[in-house]
Amino acid sequence: MSYAVGYADGHIRVWSVKTNTFSTVFNGHKGAVTSLSYDKQGARLASGSKDTEVIVWDVISEAGLFRLRGHKDQITDLRFLEAADQLLTSSKDSLVKLWDLGTQHCVETLVGHRSEVWSLDVSPDETFLVTGSTDRELRLWSINKDNLGKQLVDPSAPASTEVRA
Repeated sequence: MSYAVGYADGHIRVWSVKTNTFSTVFNGHKGAVTSLSYDKQGARLASGSKDTEVIVWDVISEAGLFRLRGHKDQITDLRFLEAADQLLTSSKDSLVKLWDLGTQHCVETLVGHRSEVWSLDVSPDETFLVTGSTDRELRLWSINKDNLGKQLVDPSAPASTEVRA
């Protein structure tokens, strides 16, 4: 069992819970690491940074797999969608992006927030996405698994439900 820690110099260290020592150092970001997320198996680690890039790492082989570029400001959060091998990312650029990890391309961009998106999370059954922003609103997005990879939001559902803080 391990955990990852991101540093201001762009390095990521993977630490062993058992021995409390680090076993791996990932080098790839040019700015501070601002977000980290493991997939459910713990085999891949996604990292986001102030350099606006996302890197997906193979924890087992201790190597970078690929880099995802498309945000225009710091990455604030990220989550794997296991059902379709995709990754959701949020950023201070006010956007939430859905990335297909097989093709390594952005397949959808959510533009509902008017300011920085600081947090996102996915329901355990991967049918809902909630995003939080500095515009003092939470947005609830419906995920249509049948269209995952084509469209994140169910076209028959409202684009978002706002909850004001």
